[in-house]
Amino acid sequence: MMEKGQLMSRNYWWANQALCWKEDRAQGYIAGPLCGRNGKKFQHYSNLGKLNPGDVILHAPSTGLESISQVTDLPQKVVMPAHVAKIYRSSGQEEGWVCKVEYFDLINGGVGAWSVPSNWKNNIPKWLRESGGTGIYRKDGQVKAGLLWPITEYFVDELKKLFPDVWPPGCPLVESD
Repeated sequence: MMEKGQLMSRNYWWANQALCWKEDRAQGYIAGPLCGRNGKKFQHYSNLGKLNPGDVILHAPSTGLESISQVTDLPQKVVMPAHVAKIYRSSGQEEGWVCKVEYFDLINGGVGAWSVPSNWKNNIPKWLRESGGTGIYRKDGQVKAGLLWPITEYFVDELKKLFPDVWPPGCPLVESD
């Protein structure tokens, strides 16, 4: 059992938030349903309940990575915020996950177009293959749909090397002096 104040290992996550990112960001949380519109449970929704303070989320609201956040509180099952409920109302759900985070907007335009270049389709780079069974990439290299997927520290380290000029000061991926 962990004692109060003991640091937990940091987990990294990838969030595809095309429908809710602006509202979630403005409110300082990430939110989603407990299950899909048809009542079926999906891992990418259940992952919201696995977030822990200190975890880092990379947010891709559309065709690129636009922000990063750090989880500041444990996720809560609550009545879904209106903008989330509107999207999932056909399921009859009222409860959903809400987890408080601190957002940091990426600089220099962020990281655009999250798909593997067409000339890499048959030769996906080692760092991408080794992102493990994270589920964020389909076999053709395109980003899969789904709200929240785990990613490896190796994957994050490779992103930092490939795009060194996008991480804002103070974000959890920037080393403090």
